[in-house]
Amino acid sequence: MVLYCFLLCLVQRSSQINNNRFQLQRSFSDLLPQEDTIGYFSILLDNILSNSMRNMNTPKGESCIPRVITLGNNYTPAISERPFGNCPYCCSIGNPANHIGLYFTNKQKRNTFTRLETLKIRGAFKLAGFKKDLFTIIYIHGFTGVGKGPSGKRILEAYLSRTENYNIILVDWKNLSAGPWYNQAATNTRIAGSTLADILEFYNKTGEIDLSKVHLIDMSLGAHVAGFTGKHFNGRHKIGRITGLDPAFPLFPLTDTSQRLSKFDADFVDVIHTNGGILRFPTSLGHADFYPNGGGTVQPGCDLSTLAENKLMNIAAFCSHYMAFEFYVESVRKPTAFPISRCKDMHNGYFENCIIMINGFMGFLANKSLLGDFYLTSNGSWFIKSIKKKHVKR
Repeated sequence: MVLYCFLLCLVQRSSQINNNRFQLQRSFSDLLPQEDTIGYFSILLDNILSNSMRNMNTPKGESCIPRVITLGNNYTPAISERPFGNCPYCCSIGNPANHIGLYFTNKQKRNTFTRLETLKIRGAFKLAGFKKDLFTIIYIHGFTGVGKGPSGKRILEAYLSRTENYNIILVDWKNLSAGPWYNQAATNTRIAGSTLADILEFYNKTGEIDLSKVHLIDMSLGAHVAGFTGKHFNGRHKIGRITGLDPAFPLFPLTDTSQRLSKFDADFVDVIHTNGGILRFPTSLGHADFYPNGGGTVQPGCDLSTLAENKLMNIAAFCSHYMAFEFYVESVRKPTAFPISRCKDMHNGYFENCIIMINGFMGFLANKSLLGDFYLTSNGSWFIKSIKKKHVKR
């Protein structure tokens, strides 16, 4: 975290608006090669661990079951002594379905969850109260997250505040994404995605869920879980929509779309970029990619001086990254909160040929009519207000 804060001090720049020319706050990515530096380091660390633990006894399953701990103001990461995966120091995954929890609710159930059956039993979704004619919101947490953790509850509260009714599912894959084992968590996104796809495909065939009405909303590593879920269908009964919230970059390729979230994974894929260049993807991934304030390393409200003034320095390491989630949640409650402008291209760290008009809205209202890269500006006051009220929770 100290290193990250040091980097923040180096890259903080103010957004400049000059007619139709916007300076990218993410221009730090121009200073660094668009290479996966963190990923290289993660692989090196994994190799060291593998060699040092090669002669150790195979870990027992209980050592890999994560514990959810509370750090500071309700930040609740899942951590484990060893990871689940395929490595010398890993616990065997066994049946992946045993590591995926699906927690279902709707307006009628309010804060009561039903754990949906992942072992593919005909009628299980219907028995739980699942309504096929409704849109289905599926939230997938990121690295060290928890299905029914704070971020899942924020998504739930936002959708329950709306007048429409939805099927809402919180996916819990913490067994496969626990910290500090990022390398294995990244590898396990394919396993989690494929397992979720198998479940959705089965209940689509039984007539209990309509894939065209499924909207996967996913944070960081969860975005790639969603991508692998969508890839499973290969054009057959495609997932309706995937919304990637600052998809993770380390250990995922820039160009090979078969190995990460891409626009081919659903009928409509939209992505919100708020922390690009180091930990998060520096390039566009979806049909519509949104770059609030340039999508750069430091978002307004996440600069060190503002965080220090509001006594929020403990969130400095992931503040800008997490803002993608905050943008989306705010848009569910206030759909027109984030109007966007289209920019055709980028040159020397600037968006160029931007049309200064509202082309649509980022977040909840994004739809297939939006194709390309979009830009918007915001101040950090709404974010600080939200954080001080709820505090950051992943």
